[in-house]
Amino acid sequence: MTGETTSKHGILGVRDIDFNLDRFPPAPDLAALVERHWLVSWQLPPGREASVTLLPHPCVNLVLDRGRLAVAGVGRDRFTYVYRGAGRVFGVKFRPGAFLPFLGAPVATITDLTVPAAGLWG
Repeated sequence: MTGETTSKHGILGVRDIDFNLDRFPPAPDLAALVERHWLVSWQLPPGREASVTLLPHPCVNLVLDRGRLAVAGVGRDRFTYVYRGAGRVFGVKFRPGAFLPFLGAPVATITDLTVPAAGLWG
């Protein structure tokens, strides 16, 4: 694949960790709203942690991380994710502006926030 589903732009500061990042294009009927699905997986020895710094993209992600489903709004600054032990994080990256119908409010209301999905949709 080429283009937006394979770019590694925005991933910085990868140190002391071997992780897998897989990106998958959406089904054709979702392509107008969803840019891609993504899956990050890693395995570290017990008691060890590592981090990666990410630059935000101007979009909303629906993220399943450590058994919690959350909506990550558009971020305005880079952020660091800390990996511990073994795990996986799955996400759905919406196209810019495409999350509005699911939120029922301006997307700006969740800028710089990660909100539990249950809090948005009850």
